[in-house]
Amino acid sequence: MFTKLLGTMGAATLIALACVGPASATAGDSYTVGGQYGSVLRAEFRQNVDGSGFFWKTLGSGDCSKSTTTTADYTASSMPDWNDALSWARDRVLCDTKIFQDTGLVNPLTGFVDYGDTGRTVASGLNNRTSSYQLS
Repeated sequence: MFTKLLGTMGAATLIALACVGPASATAGDSYTVGGQYGSVLRAEFRQNVDGSGFFWKTLGSGDCSKSTTTTADYTASSMPDWNDALSWARDRVLCDTKIFQDTGLVNPLTGFVDYGDTGRTVASGLNNRTSSYQLS
């Protein structure tokens, strides 16, 4: 009887998991942050690995201070509606980007990386895992 009950529970668990389906990250909308500091595009993130889809742009007053990464030029401790949706990045005006897995700049996934003016797909394994970032 125990084996039969366990078998039934196992099947129910599999059915429940199948109904939930795989997790998918989707950006809810396009956003521009940092406009209060200026109108220079410092970084842009995109929803899809080819640089298409919704965007998250960061503006500032000019070049990042790239000479040091001990103090960030811009910090986003959360990305509302963009949790785990970032797949492509570019940074401009001497900025480098550090991405974190969790909000509040917790669990860094990279050090400061230069994604360049043309942008590129974030490193394999980091796609759809970003919840906060810093620019320096």
